[in-house]
Amino acid sequence: MAAANGFVPVGSVIAYAGCEDINTLNRHGWALCDGRSVDVGGYRDLFDAIGTANGSSDGDHFNLPDLQGYFLRCVDATGTLDTGPRRAARGNGNGGMEVGSLEVYSTAMASDRRFKAQLRFEGGSNASFEGDEWDMLASCGGTTQTFVCRGGDPESRPINAYVNFLIKTSGGDDPVPMGRLHPGMVVPYAGAEAKGQLAMSYAMCNGWAFPREGHEELYLALGPAHGTVGDDYRLPDYRGRFLRGVDNGSGHDPEVEGRSPMTDGGNGGNQVGSIQKSATGLPTQTPLVIHVPISNEKLRSNRAAGHDQAVWNPGTVDVVASAAGGELETRPVNANVDYYVLTTKEAEAPLFPIGGVIAFPGAGKAVPSPEGWLPCDGRSLPRTGAYLMLFEEIGATNGAVDHSHFNVPDYRGFFLRGCDHGTQRDPGAEGRIARLGGLAGDQVGSIQGWETARPHQPFTAAIHSPVVDHETAYAVGPLSGATADWMDPMQFLPVEGGDKETRPVNVNVQLYIRYA
Repeated sequence: MAAANGFVPVGSVIAYAGCEDINTLNRHGWALCDGRSVDVGGYRDLFDAIGTANGSSDGDHFNLPDLQGYFLRCVDATGTLDTGPRRAARGNGNGGMEVGSLEVYSTAMASDRRFKAQLRFEGGSNASFEGDEWDMLASCGGTTQTFVCRGGDPESRPINAYVNFLIKTSGGDDPVPMGRLHPGMVVPYAGAEAKGQLAMSYAMCNGWAFPREGHEELYLALGPAHGTVGDDYRLPDYRGRFLRGVDNGSGHDPEVEGRSPMTDGGNGGNQVGSIQKSATGLPTQTPLVIHVPISNEKLRSNRAAGHDQAVWNPGTVDVVASAAGGELETRPVNANVDYYVLTTKEAEAPLFPIGGVIAFPGAGKAVPSPEGWLPCDGRSLPRTGAYLMLFEEIGATNGAVDHSHFNVPDYRGFFLRGCDHGTQRDPGAEGRIARLGGLAGDQVGSIQGWETARPHQPFTAAIHSPVVDHETAYAVGPLSGATADWMDPMQFLPVEGGDKETRPVNVNVQLYIRYA
């Protein structure tokens, strides 16, 4: 992986927020990350960069990464944050904790506000008693029945916006062999303030409505994908959001048809610019369960002498397992960045900014290069010499061990999230934590753990209820003779289980930062 005066190297993956025809971009050396099989001989430079990490059908072909409908996750070789399991996306591709591997979504129990089930069966007269006290069934001891939860949303995912992920295949018809970026391409930036090339050629993805006059190239590239205001188009707004590849009919996004426009006049559905709220699906490795205490013992009391505490019904009643609990959003572990979109096409300018981050889906022959790029592994660097320009761009945003060093961002195992900047799309923005010496809260560089919200389509469980008949101990409460529910309306039982982390479907990539 090598750089030439800031032009992106072959094998780089970048988000594209524009609507320009992909064939036009193909001529400039870019291809859609759609998993297609290509000939080694026709793409020798690309093969040398990414190899067969994303699959291959035989010795003469290899696959481009398939990022349609997927999120990107920085590879975590140690499994510190990424709990797996991961598998090869295609035959002969990388599996495990390697670049190119695929991971299905997972759902962990909410960390603080754990899910609770409300077990309430209308019309049942089946509470039981001891002595002169009237105690509900749950407090009577005895055996426990376990019920597995079902339902929930089709997947777990964070709030997100659609982009097309493109991979640099060659220099195309550009005069510079390493190729250049094009208006509408989006760069994650690891600094807290736009400087240098970023300030000159990029705009923050904050939804600003820009006029055609003075922004002709950007206007033609973006079109109305992200919304309109009169005759003006809007920039994409990625504040507080994650980026997801357009599904393009791959079936990787199960709710693609329900996606909505970012703002009025923008794209919805299976198109660049559409947005999607977070969702919570059933766990994929460890189920959610409800443990229900019951007993069939005969009770002897002056309230229910000689009757069964409960006669177990072979039929079932559906109860809501997510009636209470859950956090404010569903999200994976993530690190804050600011997203910037390229606004211009300058003839010979090195348009990729220092401090910008690029994804790389290769392994084996792709190694960190001394020629301008470093892996985002949190390493500490001196603030002078070869790394002075990077320090001047990002400072100690991502941490610093002392006043003579600074850290590159450490994205291993993380997903990237756009800094919220007060939009309230990230309800936990103020609680985000800093890396050592870095920024906290609603700022670039801060990090955030996974969380799990209640699903839009509730988790349920099919529970066997006690039989209502004369052999079941009858409820006697403040309203003597009234029919009682099996449990008090305000009674909840904890839901247990869940996966080790909450995350969306994703593909592993390496993330690199430009330092010179």
